[in-house]
Amino acid sequence: MVSKTKTPILIDVDLTFVDSGWPWLDWMVDVYQCDPDAQAMQKDRHEIGLYNYNLSKYFPNRCKEAIPPYEFWEDPHLYDKLKPLPGAVDAVRRLHEAGHPIRFVSYCKKGHFSSKVRFLKRHCPFLDLDGGSDGSGFYATKVKAGVAGGVIIDDRHQFLNQFADDVIKIKFDTPFTQDEAPRTQYDLTSSDWNVIAEWLLETL
Repeated sequence: MVSKTKTPILIDVDLTFVDSGWPWLDWMVDVYQCDPDAQAMQKDRHEIGLYNYNLSKYFPNRCKEAIPPYEFWEDPHLYDKLKPLPGAVDAVRRLHEAGHPIRFVSYCKKGHFSSKVRFLKRHCPFLDLDGGSDGSGFYATKVKAGVAGGVIIDDRHQFLNQFADDVIKIKFDTPFTQDEAPRTQYDLTSSDWNVIAEWLLETL
């Protein structure tokens, strides 16, 4: 049983624990039988340093009668095909072994909910995501601040902005645009799970 004195850590799934962005791009290449607009991608990367979060914008010539881009996220087997980001599983294991409950918080499309849960159980069998005997769990929600935790790790400003000032905020750095500006300065910004784990183990 996890000590009540340990800090629960909330972790986003998409683009934080799992790379789901570039697989979406690859899926659109297959479905639309064309490459993305490389000039537009290079322009965004050069001018603002980021790619458009909505990667479908790079397929302006796709047949509009074809499968809509967001069908990718409705695939009931989506996360059976994806992999955790490098170092993510090991970092979560180390934090859990240090006594911190791990609570995945993620916005889910109805179609892919089950495969996302299977994915997390498959890659993190050391967590009790069903029974929560170790304080861990999976929460499908857009209101992530409604889940109790002392740390939030997320790639999107809109979710980090939900949390109170006393919650440690770690921005998982990605090369994609944001919908909101950060409300406050983050405690850590990194795309390296080893750096994140080391920092939390020293801080908490």
